[in-house]
Amino acid sequence: MQDEIISQCRPFSALSNEDLYELLRLRSQVFVVEQNINYQDLDGQDTAAHHLLLKTPENVVIAYCRLLPPGTACRETKIGRVVVDRTWRGRGIARKLMQQALSWCRALYPGVEIRISAQKHLKGFYAQYGFQVCTGDYLEEGILHVGMIRPADDPSAGYGIRLRIRYLGHSAYLVTTPKRCLLFDYGSHPDRPAAGSLSSGIFNTDELPDLPLYCFASHQHRDHYSPELHRAMAKRPGTNFILGLDEEPDCAATELSSGRTTFAWPHRIFQLDDLTICCSGSTDSGVSFMVRAPEAVIYHGGDLAVWDDQEFYQRVYREEIDWLLQAGWLPDLAMLPVSTSDGYQEEPLLSGLWFCLKKMKPAVILPMHGAGYEHLYRRFADLAGNYSQGEIFVPTVAGDLFFFDR
Repeated sequence: MQDEIISQCRPFSALSNEDLYELLRLRSQVFVVEQNINYQDLDGQDTAAHHLLLKTPENVVIAYCRLLPPGTACRETKIGRVVVDRTWRGRGIARKLMQQALSWCRALYPGVEIRISAQKHLKGFYAQYGFQVCTGDYLEEGILHVGMIRPADDPSAGYGIRLRIRYLGHSAYLVTTPKRCLLFDYGSHPDRPAAGSLSSGIFNTDELPDLPLYCFASHQHRDHYSPELHRAMAKRPGTNFILGLDEEPDCAATELSSGRTTFAWPHRIFQLDDLTICCSGSTDSGVSFMVRAPEAVIYHGGDLAVWDDQEFYQRVYREEIDWLLQAGWLPDLAMLPVSTSDGYQEEPLLSGLWFCLKKMKPAVILPMHGAGYEHLYRRFADLAGNYSQGEIFVPTVAGDLFFFDR
């Protein structure tokens, strides 16, 4: 459906009567009805702005913001009146809107800083696009806000980078960036043919670009780890294997290593080339990974989930998520276990996921841990829109390919 969304950016004088009505309708729906703000929406600045609208083919505006030229509301370019229709949230529309808003700001007002007055609970979302907090907290129409600025032509924002994300079944994903390939939790189970193509869900190094390869295994359960793959990759040039353990090994445990293997254990933070890797503990075995690369921040949950309604699972899960976020990173991609391996998706598991989504605020969410039960990925996605503004990629079969433009 996103391919059918129409994007338009127009000065006030070029808006049709229908477009003007639609954007004002959506602003009123969100700010006045939904958020119960009693304020003067028509503030005299719309006539100076460019207006960015995302519309359905039926000309219904589903997302909107206005772009004020520098010197109008402040010395910077200002993005304001950011709204997404509530029925379209959780589908990546907010991300699409923000990407296009920044592209238009750069085109209309090159070399100028961009300011936004962000509702405080959304500052992590805007930080993913290079915005930095520049004020303390303040109340605006009764809602806590914080001022944020994106530096002009900020190279750290990472725009123009495309990530290829391949679902390889169960908890396995292959992420390819312009600088590297990262393989997560490609296990011996479910059973796979020894040879095949990436498009059929089989990891095949012959199809990889000539880039460094980093293979991650969160722990040694066979649905997350393949000893055969480990042995092969530890000998492959330009490849690092990162293996999660339950605890820090003693000296004897280093005998497990063959070639370039790096061990990870709960609460270890380490550097590997230009990657910074944070490893949480788990509610089952091994670790989860938060990987910060220059291109993106990637989270793979391993077996960290609320697997049961016992207090232990809930407490440890929340402690580990909170520990990961102490580093101050929010993931661009988050691969999350949304099902037990035997096809259950019960309330404790889901409630843990909602906690995670509210805390991490990932730009893209990738469900996993459901080989043979991929229909549960769609069920998760249908519910998750109530807890996240991130885009949710929903694989249906091993080999499915997705793209994320950062």
